[in-house]
Amino acid sequence: AVTFFGALERCTPGQLDNDRYGIVVRSLERREKMGGALPRMPGIRNEWHQFQHARIKNAKLVSFEPYELFRHEVVKAIEPDAVWQPSGVPAGEKVPWHKDASICGRVAERTRDLVLAQLFERSELTAPVAADLLPKNVDSCYVTVYIDGQLRGCMGTKVRELDQDLKRMAEAAVRDQRFSEHTPADPDAVAVSVSLLFDPLVIGQATPEEIVNYYRHGEQTLMAFRGEQLGLLLPFVATTWNLDPVSFAKAVLEKAKLSEPPYNWCRLDCATWLADNNGAWLTRGGFSLRDVELSPDDLIARHVALHRRYLLKHLREDGTFFSRYQPFHNRLFEGVELPRQAYGAWVFARAHRILGGDDLRDAAGAVIESLKRFERETVAEVSFELLACCELPVSDPRRSRMKDLAAQLWSRIDLPHGRVLTHFSSDPSPEAFQDYFPGQLLLALANACAEKVTDVDQERLQSSFRYYRHRFRYQRHFGQVTWLLQAFSKWWEITREQAFADFVFEVADWLLGYQQEKSGAFINDHQSETPGYTTAVYLEGLAAALSVTAGLPDDTRDQAYRRAFANGVSFLDRLIIQERDQSILPSPDFALGGLRQGLYYSEIRTDFVQHSLSALLARIDGPAPFTV
Repeated sequence: AVTFFGALERCTPGQLDNDRYGIVVRSLERREKMGGALPRMPGIRNEWHQFQHARIKNAKLVSFEPYELFRHEVVKAIEPDAVWQPSGVPAGEKVPWHKDASICGRVAERTRDLVLAQLFERSELTAPVAADLLPKNVDSCYVTVYIDGQLRGCMGTKVRELDQDLKRMAEAAVRDQRFSEHTPADPDAVAVSVSLLFDPLVIGQATPEEIVNYYRHGEQTLMAFRGEQLGLLLPFVATTWNLDPVSFAKAVLEKAKLSEPPYNWCRLDCATWLADNNGAWLTRGGFSLRDVELSPDDLIARHVALHRRYLLKHLREDGTFFSRYQPFHNRLFEGVELPRQAYGAWVFARAHRILGGDDLRDAAGAVIESLKRFERETVAEVSFELLACCELPVSDPRRSRMKDLAAQLWSRIDLPHGRVLTHFSSDPSPEAFQDYFPGQLLLALANACAEKVTDVDQERLQSSFRYYRHRFRYQRHFGQVTWLLQAFSKWWEITREQAFADFVFEVADWLLGYQQEKSGAFINDHQSETPGYTTAVYLEGLAAALSVTAGLPDDTRDQAYRRAFANGVSFLDRLIIQERDQSILPSPDFALGGLRQGLYYSEIRTDFVQHSLSALLARIDGPAPFTV
């Protein structure tokens, strides 16, 4: 084979496409330092991993080193009739068989019919599938049965006679003794997934920490074996149990009952299709990729309703929130983190002002009152309490605290440099919090000034602005983005100072360079296994920036930011649990409206949902209609 590279094209991280392009990263400080990565390499699942592979592993750049990024086309010319590995080259233009509904969707629907025939002792309603429907590279097939969202059974076999194999697995899965028996009341309660494993590759010996470099977590099946001992796990198990790559590999070893090395490994490509009473769809991370075409406005309205429902459901009687929820196990977690509790008070108070409703009014009041039971440790709790009070009606007596809260926050800006002292009990303030709490403080003070409960302290405002602008430019972190955007968008509204608007544009323009053109997600090093919920966090800041573009006006940026917001909301729709997911969840009532951590995680943290709702509220409350 001969590989041809196209010309280098300068790009941003958001313009990468691991299914299509190779990339090159070169240092702007040490021009001789560069590194590249081909598309679809083993162990590299997405564009962020490809980017980090080229930048950190191959080019060996340090984390803060400035760089330039290029992409290029890749063409591999293979000798006729030669067999060649599928990695390192772009994906084909045709829809592959494992994503073809006419093939795999049919297999899934046939399997569900066979399961229903077993459960309800009825005749089959579908025709047998042809023995040659699947290609010859299919190794094995696994059938998983859900009844009322609860796992009823899972069985697999080598594929020899396809329809007969499906029938045997359907019978075995229904009788799987590992799970409690549960008889469905009607066929609508039954969902069946079919996982097709193909193109096995024996990798050899490795530790769990090493093997993660050779398989795509959440997408490929991993098998461990030694002698007669063997175990494998399907990719969606990682989502079900919220396993990171190393934990998943260790779970495979546990399944194989291998407690000590050497460990032999094999990986297999896998496609899982889910069939329920509404049809059959390809899944990612166990959740169906069912698309519904909605306008940005309709999508926002749907997400707002879902998030509102979720947060009210997960609010406890004492005004605190359940902190986390695992939907596949119907497991709630308690535990109050005061900054997040106070942030929830702001989100509910804001939601009531914008959306109305006695339920939101009562919830906001309960959360605000709950804060009285806790001693303030950082400026974050004070900032969010002040923000929540700013949203209350003028007649609300709780607004009487605003002046004192604002005075506390002004006093935490240390002169002459403008650095915020984030913790009341420690000096100097811990460095890790400098990316988050100062922006929250500046946002709260801006809102308090807008409400005319405090005067602008120009010396502290300007010194803090200069300090955190410098920090963003030379010690940049994704955690700074949303709070700086919200804070200085609000300060621009109050002062109309051009430097604030310029800084908002500087931060937002940089952020947009990391938004994927093909998905709308923001790839980053802010969360593990990006992209995921942090897209909602950044949309909060982007919604605030739109008030600046509309006020100047800046039509080019305004359209770009609005388009970016719409694309981000579209991505988040993949992570929000909705009615389409009910057939695989044991308690949809608690899960609906939750925002999952990522594409290959199912856990929901309450503040994920709060950030997403906050972004949507900011957009609804924005200065112009949303429609792009």
